[in-house]
Order: sequence, then C-alpha cells, then structure tokens
Amino acid sequence: MELKRYRAHSMQAALAQVKQELGAEAVILNTKTFYQGGLFGLGKKEVVEIVASRDVNIADTAPEFSRRREVCARYSSARPASSAAPAVRTSAADGCPEEILKELFSLKSQVESLTKECVRDPEYPQLLNDLYHRLIAAGASRELAKKIMGAVHTDLNGADLQNEATVKKKVGHEIGKLVKLCGPIMCPSGGRKKVVMTGPTGVGKTTTIAKLAAHYSIKERRRVGLITADTYRIAAVEQLKVYADIIGVSLDVVLTPKELRDAVRRQADKELIFIDTAGRSQQNQTRLVELKNFLDAAEPDENHLLVSATTHREEIDNIIEKFGVADVSTFIISKADECSKPGSIIDALAAHGKPVSYLTTGQDVPDDIEVATEASLVSLLFRNGDT
Repeated sequence: MELKRYRAHSMQAALAQVKQELGAEAVILNTKTFYQGGLFGLGKKEVVEIVASRDVNIADTAPEFSRRREVCARYSSARPASSAAPAVRTSAADGCPEEILKELFSLKSQVESLTKECVRDPEYPQLLNDLYHRLIAAGASRELAKKIMGAVHTDLNGADLQNEATVKKKVGHEIGKLVKLCGPIMCPSGGRKKVVMTGPTGVGKTTTIAKLAAHYSIKERRRVGLITADTYRIAAVEQLKVYADIIGVSLDVVLTPKELRDAVRRQADKELIFIDTAGRSQQNQTRLVELKNFLDAAEPDENHLLVSATTHREEIDNIIEKFGVADVSTFIISKADECSKPGSIIDALAAHGKPVSYLTTGQDVPDDIEVATEASLVSLLFRNGDT
C-alpha cells in the first residue's frame, strides 16, 4: 500500500492536493491539525496534514486472508486422516448415515409445515386474494399480509370489495396504522433545527442531504447550512461541495466532534442545518461509538437513519438494533426504486414500531425524494404488479 502525506494551511487545500495526485477515490487514513512557525508563540500558522492512499482495499483484506489461511492450515493439520476416521453407523434400510436421515426427516417436516401453512391461507374475495399474494410476493410476511387484508375484509363489504382503488386506499390506511408516518421535516418558527443523517455505508446519505437542502433552500426559501463529517473519502466531500455551490448554501467540513460543535455555532444564523456523517458498518462497534461522539457534539433535533430498501430483512433488524446507540428519531427508506422486495423493509419497520419520514426514488437532485405517506407505501408495495 502506497501512503502519501499532504500538508496545507486549510482542509480544502489539503484535500485538493490529495484529489489531484490520487484521484477522487483516494482513501483518507489519518488527519491531524498542528501549528508551526512564528516566534515566541506569535505568528504561528495552522497546518492540516492528511495521510492518504489509493490502494487501501488490498491491504485491508490481506490480514483477513492470512488469518483465514492460518485457520484452514490448523484445521487441516489437526483433522485425522479419512482412513483413521471411525465408521459411521448407517441405516439398515438404505445404508444412509443416520445424521443425514435425521436432517432429511427434519427438512421433510418443515416442508410439510409450510405446505399446511399455504393450505391454511385465508379465503378472501378474488381482489383481496390477489392483493394478499402480491404482498407476500413483494417480501411481506404472511403475518403482516393477513393482518392488513383481514382488516380490509372486515371493514369493507359489497361493491367496495370489488373496487381496486377503494381496497388499496384501505390497505394504505392499515399500513399507516402499523408503520408510523411522521411527515416531512418542519422548520421551527423563529428558531433553528439541526438534522443529522446516519446509516450504513452506501445508502445515499450525501445525496439525500443534497435533495433536502435544495428543497428547503430553493422551494421553502429557508436559510440552510450544511456540515459534513464524512471525510473518509474525498469523493463524498467533493460531491457535497458541488451541491452546496449549486444550491447556494454554506458548507463546513469537520474532522472532530469539537470542530463539529464549532461549525454548528458558526451557523447560528441558519434556520435548518443538515449534518452528513460517514457511513458506519453496523458490525463495527468502534465506529458506532465514534458516531455517537459526533452526535453528542451536534446535539441534533432529529436523527434520520437511512436504510436501503434493497436490504434483506434479517440485516434490517441488525441495522436497527446496532444503530440504536445513535438515538435514531426517524427512518428514511432509500433506493426504493431499486428494490424487488419492498415488503421486507415495511415488515421490519412495522415490527420495530419505527417512524418513517421520506422515501428516495433515484439519483436526481432535488426531485427523487418524497414524503412517506400511506399512498406512497402502497405504490411501493404493489408497483411490480401494476401496469
């Protein structure tokens, strides 16, 4: 791995050097600020130093590869030769090992249970039955689908049960009971609000902030400021700087919780401050603690956790649990346009009782974002079957 050290009198100048030599995908490994020059403590100048590399992936994966190779080697040397292995008792009927037979019987039992579950699917009128199976095909659990369609079947009757628009509206109403819809970000009258975006890597935090900043600055005519603590990759800072210049809002780049606190203080005249954070893996507890330190410094009024709609249900549960240290106030469903099983995230949010504020539906700034409503969630769930 090739390490490069860059020094300048400002973060922007140092980042420009990194980008010029290593490109926009350079990875920042370390940053520090110190003072040099002057006489008897006077005239000292602040210097920002960045250590960066363009080749971090190979180095990051090498220790893990070596560790796995050592584990495999130990396993191979400790494992007895096949000729010395004890004989496995087999069934008298077909010679199949008993362990395999037990596994086969277990699988057979599970298949039979699933088959019975399918047989016990509730009987609904044709339209409700079609929508019930479309919910399941979209990734919703049978429990959620039954709860929604059961309520629809109970509350509607006659011609209403044959009217798709009426039924879908009722479905949306039931989803709204299960998934809290908190509405858009509201600017306080005569005050200011600090809004933080957090989430795993690659969920679209920076683009989402740009969309919201453009909306509130241009359409709502609010005084908006941006702060980014996502200095791990040069591209993220550059991307937000471009957006800030286009929208016409201020941007502060911070490296530490103290700098974040100072930046918030400098933007005291703003009505709405959006704070971007670096993506954190929910598996990395150290990084999540760092995130908590930044949030404590920012003292946000709202903390929106972005979760991609393309994420598997089990991983959504894991993200919600691990990011609990960040005191999340609401959720944003990102990449809604890319998912094939949107029912999974609706299912998870309903199970955890988490509120939703927005859905993002593409890369275009500022258009591809919408407030989460009953109608938008119904459209998301049933879109694959609509013409």
